[in-house]
Amino acid sequence: MTETTKCPTHNITVYRVSKTEADERGLPFGCSECRAALASAPDPTTMTPQERADELTSLLDTPDYAGFDVVWKRVDELVGRGTMTHELAYPEYLVHEILTNTVPSIKGIIAKLPPDKPVIVIDAS
Repeated sequence: MTETTKCPTHNITVYRVSKTEADERGLPFGCSECRAALASAPDPTTMTPQERADELTSLLDTPDYAGFDVVWKRVDELVGRGTMTHELAYPEYLVHEILTNTVPSIKGIIAKLPPDKPVIVIDAS
């Protein structure tokens, strides 16, 4: 038996499975209403930085009933670039990036590390 939960906003049963497992087993993935809301969300280019930051914070600070695939896609749209999964653990950095329009550089990231931390940078160019 597959574990389920209810979307608290739409009272829709959500299977607690990965997208791949849902597809393989023919199960619906995520709350259909939450997924539709994300699919029809405003174009981030028409939103203010504060609106984008507020939506991103809401997406990452509340339980995900839509499904990680659409949430991650929306985060990318709100930030304006492809994000890495580890970045989602620190939404405050993404919010700062949105509000300041400053994309982090490798030098800036390294500068935040403790000075005794070894760093290896591979430049593929």
